Formats: sequence, structure tokens, C-alpha cells
Amino acid sequence: MNIKLIKLSYGILSIIAGLTVGLVLALYIGLLAFLQSFIMFPLQVYTNCVRSVIAKRMEENEDAGAEAMWERHIRRMEEENQKN
Repeated sequence: MNIKLIKLSYGILSIIAGLTVGLVLALYIGLLAFLQSFIMFPLQVYTNCVRSVIAKRMEENEDAGAEAMWERHIRRMEEENQKN
């Protein structure tokens, strides 16, 4: 009878300790995950938006540079034709 009481008390103690540690650990991990998503997600969205704007501007500048190059070339060809 005495051994069954000791086993029961150890079982209850281990369940209480396990639930306490498990609850604290779950709260800690949940809080860290919340803070990470709360801070990192907006930063990732901001970074992606800035990168896309920079890429669009670079593409526009390349297109404008190519058009300006062809306009200069055509102008030079017309000037050479007018000289001859």
C-alpha cells in the first residue's frame, strides 16, 4: 500500500512539473515566434518593396539610355548626310 501511494505521489508530481515546464516553454516559444513575425515580416515587406522600386528605376534608366543612344546615333547620321 505504501509503494502505491509513493508511485501515485511521484506520478502527480511529475505531471504537475511536466505541465509547468511545458507551459512555460510553450509560452516562451510562442512569444519568440510572435515577436519574430511581428518585427521581421514588416521588414521583409519593406525590403521587397524597396528592391522592386530600385529594379524598376534601373530598368527605366537602361531603357532611357538606350533610346538616347539611338537618338544621338540617328542625329549624327542625319548630320553626316546633310554635310555630304
